Amino acid sequence: STANSNVAVMINGRKINPATDGAALYLNSIDLSNVVRIEIIEGSAGTLYGNQAVGGLINVITKRPDTRSRRGRVGAGSYGGRELMGGLTELIGDNAGLSLQAHKRDSDNYRDRNVSRMERLDARFEVRHHAGHSYVDAQVLQDYVQTPGALFASELAADRRQAVFDHDYLDTDSRVLR
Repeated sequence: STANSNVAVMINGRKINPATDGAALYLNSIDLSNVVRIEIIEGSAGTLYGNQAVGGLINVITKRPDTRSRRGRVGAGSYGGRELMGGLTELIGDNAGLSLQAHKRDSDNYRDRNVSRMERLDARFEVRHHAGHSYVDAQVLQDYVQTPGALFASELAADRRQAVFDHDYLDTDSRVLR
């Protein structure tokens, strides 16, 4: 029950779960199409990563800008679902690369008052050198979702799409430069 506050979740070593116990985990910070591997450390990693890692650590490693590429995706679905994604990676000389990824997703969702909108822009500039590599990461995330609330069995039987709350939502506006 306390996993959110005892397991650190990171993207390339940057913690994405806030330090407060009740705060939401920013999973829309992760571009799943850009993931190379996921590292999991079981048990306490608190000595290296702080008190939020006493139950373990999950580190999501993304692709490095070391090959030239272009990609895109357009999608549509039920309940007004729409998605648009694009990305490019460009090599700059022999030792540098730039990666840009943009993603937009909207949906009315199944339940009443359960709209979701997400927009994310990721950028990475990396320079390789004799000691390894150095990089600059940037991310802008705007994530909005209405939360209609849980239903009792009687409410579920009457109308499974109904909402309990009229004006409850999560609104995340995150800007990261590292």
